Amino acid sequence: MASEESTGPCHICGEPLDPDNLANCNVCNRRFHLAWSVKVTRQNCGRVWVDEDSMGIGFVCRDCALERGLSL
Repeated sequence: MASEESTGPCHICGEPLDPDNLANCNVCNRRFHLAWSVKVTRQNCGRVWVDEDSMGIGFVCRDCALERGLSL
């Protein structure tokens, strides 16, 4: 498991990333907060995304989601 120092800040909010609740955006490849449990109380800075072209599940940060007209 990565230490908190090695994960750096969130691309969206700039706060330190929790090494257990982060994702890389499939569009810009930057890291953002994404809770992996309903028990995590922090705000997500992106979302899970279903890519209709590949029929795969991915992750998208808030900025990239908004650029593509995806709701958060």
